[in-house]
Amino acid sequence: MDAEGFDDSELRLVLVGSQRFGTNAVASSLLGLEGSSAQDWGRRTARSVTRSAEVEGKRVRLVKAPAWLRSYHLQDTAELVRQELVLSLSHTRPGPHAFILLCEVDLPFTSACARAVTAHLSLLGPHVWTHSLLLFTCGDWLGHSSLEDYLKGEGIYLAQLLDRCGHRYLMDNTSTPDLSRRVLTKVQELLNANGGQHFHIEEDRIQRIVQSREEVKRRAERRRKRRKKSEEGTRAKDCSLSEITVVLLGWVFAVKTKVRRALLRDLEQEGRTMKCTKASVDLSEHLKLTVVDTPGWWKYFSPSLVPQHVRAEILKAFRAYQEAGGRSTQGRAVFLMIPADTSFTQEQLKIIRDNMRPLGEQIWRRTILVFTRGHWLGEFTIEQHIESEGEALVWLVEQCGNRYFVFDGDAEQSGLETQGHQLIQMVLDLCESGPDPHQNPGPKTVQEPTEELEEEPVDEDLQKMVGVLHKVWAWGSWEIEELAARFFERPLYEFADVASMHLTNMFKGSSDLNLIRQPREEVEKILREEMRGKSLEEVVEAALQIYFRKEVGAFDIVSIICEKDQFKPEWKSLFEREWARREVRLKEYVFNSYVRAGADEARRLIESHNKVSAWLDAMPPSIEDLVKIITLKLQSLVSQSVKSVTRSSSPHGFVTM
Repeated sequence: MDAEGFDDSELRLVLVGSQRFGTNAVASSLLGLEGSSAQDWGRRTARSVTRSAEVEGKRVRLVKAPAWLRSYHLQDTAELVRQELVLSLSHTRPGPHAFILLCEVDLPFTSACARAVTAHLSLLGPHVWTHSLLLFTCGDWLGHSSLEDYLKGEGIYLAQLLDRCGHRYLMDNTSTPDLSRRVLTKVQELLNANGGQHFHIEEDRIQRIVQSREEVKRRAERRRKRRKKSEEGTRAKDCSLSEITVVLLGWVFAVKTKVRRALLRDLEQEGRTMKCTKASVDLSEHLKLTVVDTPGWWKYFSPSLVPQHVRAEILKAFRAYQEAGGRSTQGRAVFLMIPADTSFTQEQLKIIRDNMRPLGEQIWRRTILVFTRGHWLGEFTIEQHIESEGEALVWLVEQCGNRYFVFDGDAEQSGLETQGHQLIQMVLDLCESGPDPHQNPGPKTVQEPTEELEEEPVDEDLQKMVGVLHKVWAWGSWEIEELAARFFERPLYEFADVASMHLTNMFKGSSDLNLIRQPREEVEKILREEMRGKSLEEVVEAALQIYFRKEVGAFDIVSIICEKDQFKPEWKSLFEREWARREVRLKEYVFNSYVRAGADEARRLIESHNKVSAWLDAMPPSIEDLVKIITLKLQSLVSQSVKSVTRSSSPHGFVTM
């Protein structure tokens, strides 16, 4: 390969990062395709996607690696994503010429972001940085500020990332076109610095992952067959029940609300569940469904840090579950929600078991695992995810009798209703398959729910901090509007142009569009000065005031609070992990509720119009002639009728009005 001009027959690039929304537009721009000519990359899943195009006279192959979740620790990324990130290199043999790392300038780049980038790219090997360049996206959000001003004001963590990448960077925005040409120039500079050498792939590592996946596939297929056989043996033919009760359990942001809506066919109601709620619907003349929803517990914090009133609400739901089982014509089940787009380790298993222990061991015999965010799996099966995650998730699945369901909360209304029917059928099958262990129990067969739980002593400061986190956990209306405004400034080629008009009208005149763009490092410096000598509670109060005044980005509150010396490193890690979940789910909510909703509505109108136009265009000439003849005939008949009415209604031959 010539260092002054790469002479490979193809230029191979890998797109990496945590950006999930607007990435397709960036990927198409890199291949020189924009607007209507942009390629269909599909939704981001755990799979990598490869596309090729002719760019500036050069054949370019671009691999879009699976995105990790922003600010997520490596341990919280699903094993399928970690493996696929490495396997994306296999599409670039003998190796990629460059890695293009996406960095969104409309979101703060915190220490958690830096840690996530470093950890995930380390999976590719220690030399990944010498072949990496930074592509700053969403540049329009900077307004009149320059990229250099942004880099200076964002702080030390971004500066360190720039150092790792050899200060190779560029920005994508609408005012600076020809992204593909500019990227090729940067790649040429990178190749020159590397003596024309592409990144070296560790083939042994690739082969180990491939072999591991083959074994996972075999175990997954065995599990699928075993589950299918079990379903066939327990399928309820004639329902003898008059009522079924379902209790929803799981951690916060586990999509319990959408499952409830699908079950009750109440597709409008949504929001954070703060208390135990109970609602019913008649499925038929003879069958009634009652759904009991509960507040969620933390994914990373122990049950001892769950507020007492939340625990009380969960126990209240279980008592409602017990009260519903007084007769043999009533059936009951528990849905335990587990998001499928993140890892599941022994840490999560212990927290789930500790949270469910007060409900009694018999509860597992009536529990169905519901894997939410099923769309993330893409071409992977849920069995592959279960087997890839390993011992902890396998144990939980077995503990629930190998009963599980994959739920896609992003499905259309008809899809949600279908999934609701399928879940109800699973409950019927479970209830008809054998006696309910809670039905007329003997004195020693069932452990009654209790609020008592043996717990390790918890630091008072930590309890206060988790209490604060619980209070601010719900999204504020200003957060939603601000993030939607940020999305509004991103190019999203995968959606109809009219969707942009939808957003423009929605936020026209909104004060939230006038975003405050102060250098984050300066604001935090002032805040640290103010914090000096104050108690942790005073620090929290000050940080919250700034957070709700929007003088700092919407996702910085944890970093600011954790500046206090008495805040232990292990606490900071837990806070970062929980807050990262909040950030990711907020972005998903805004994207689905505002951007995708507007685009889907626009797309339906366009498709309807196109169908009518296509039908008219495809009409044979003879039929067109026939339509014209019929139209002229009708006009003639109408004219004659009018004349007839005129003569009979007016002696002077005029219509009276």
